[in-house]
Amino acid sequence: MYYAGIDAHVKSSTIYLVDRKGRKVSSCEVMTNQEGFALGLRAWAKRGLVAAVESSGITPWVCELLEQLGVKVVVANPNRVRLIAESRKKADRVDARLLAELLRLGAIPEVHRPSPQARQGRIELSVRRQLVRQRSALVNQARGLLRGWGVQLPARYFARRGAWQSLASQNQLPAYVVALLRTLQPVYEKLSAAIREVESRLRQQARQQEGVQRLMTLPGVGPLSALTLLAAVDEVERFERAKQLTSYCGIVPTVRSSGEREQQGPITRQGRSEVRAVWIQAAHALVRSRQPRARPLQRWFHRVAYRRGKRTALVALARRMLSVAFYLLRDGTQYDPLRLRRAAA
Repeated sequence: MYYAGIDAHVKSSTIYLVDRKGRKVSSCEVMTNQEGFALGLRAWAKRGLVAAVESSGITPWVCELLEQLGVKVVVANPNRVRLIAESRKKADRVDARLLAELLRLGAIPEVHRPSPQARQGRIELSVRRQLVRQRSALVNQARGLLRGWGVQLPARYFARRGAWQSLASQNQLPAYVVALLRTLQPVYEKLSAAIREVESRLRQQARQQEGVQRLMTLPGVGPLSALTLLAAVDEVERFERAKQLTSYCGIVPTVRSSGEREQQGPITRQGRSEVRAVWIQAAHALVRSRQPRARPLQRWFHRVAYRRGKRTALVALARRMLSVAFYLLRDGTQYDPLRLRRAAA
């Protein structure tokens, strides 16, 4: 058995191989492509080779190239590979060597490799988020431009039909401001069209996934929030308890303990930030919902808000909703408000 640590980059990758006793077998730098990895690893892959690669944007592609050569791949969590982060010698060869040694010793902190469906969902949801951010930035630019001339706009003004034309026809605005608004308008419309196109594909996927339909029985949860959670989790069986899922999403409070004293602080914010953001929005939607099945969670929210304030209660509600979502996915059930009432009693 041979062990390889691979420090992979877009153009080139450094490979460091050791045998089962930790003796160096080979070290080289190759191009990050099929031919490069074949040149550096094919001879050893036939004798049983396991390779460790740090998780990054190119990791799925690199893993596919390695597995085509017959290499077993282990993906390492870069945040937990402390030896690399704290090493005084920071070089590609040193990183590759440490990965190989940790792999040989069975000390690699592995991360979950998402399925092709989950990977597709993550990419499409990420594209949508970027498009929404760009559109929001453009709207803020237009609002700031108009604010300088005393024009105050209500919320979601630009989502109205004919909003841009109405602004451009105002006589009190200087000609250059009107010209800038006319320049921004087609960009806004193209971004909106792109967002609608991506969301249309996402909603089509949502209709085909049983887990999405199950999550949408929970008040406040729509197709985008359900897809975001499923793409991040991929396999709910990875988590033994609901608390592990909420911790994975970084929505659990920090804890500081000394002696017999324990104090809870703000949430950790470590993990899947997109799930936190979307499910806090879902908690907003649940609080505003008029559905009878939302009332048990609404009552719980108001009790927490009375003691801790609305902001804290909203985050706590999102965490509770994620806990409920965990059991819906794990047990293959639908949301039942009666179970929450019995649990509260």
